[in-house]
Amino acid sequence: MFVRVIFVFIMLSMLNSCIFSKKIIQKEKGKLYAECVILLHGMGRTKFSMLRLEEYLSKSNYMVINFSYPSTSKTIEQIARIHIPDAVAQCQNTSIKKIHFVTHSLGGIIIRQYLQTHTLPVGSKIVMLSPPNQGSEIADHFRNVFWYRWSTGPAGQ
Repeated sequence: MFVRVIFVFIMLSMLNSCIFSKKIIQKEKGKLYAECVILLHGMGRTKFSMLRLEEYLSKSNYMVINFSYPSTSKTIEQIARIHIPDAVAQCQNTSIKKIHFVTHSLGGIIIRQYLQTHTLPVGSKIVMLSPPNQGSEIADHFRNVFWYRWSTGPAGQ
């Protein structure tokens, strides 16, 4: 519970200017949206691991894109090239100008890869929760072990 409270506090701190100072500009399915937030889960997870955050942000008038991507069967480059542009396009197909990302673990690495060849609109923000910036000692240790390579796929190497 304490970790969740800290998590929400960090989110609100990073996005508070978006919540309180921007007027709501997009209407979709009867809801008004201020800005768009794309959620990226970690390795071996699905969109359901970000469901509570999705619900919270939706109640706070954000358009939320929460989707599952094949974190254990595609490379980081493939995920960034194929799946992230689709999510960004969903935001860009509206009049919403700012696109924010909240990522967990592998999701942070994927957005960094995406940003190597793309940009985000001015004022967009990224919140990264526990990205493995220096790699992972576990991945280094088990990288040549069959069960680890099989369970984590290309992105885990």
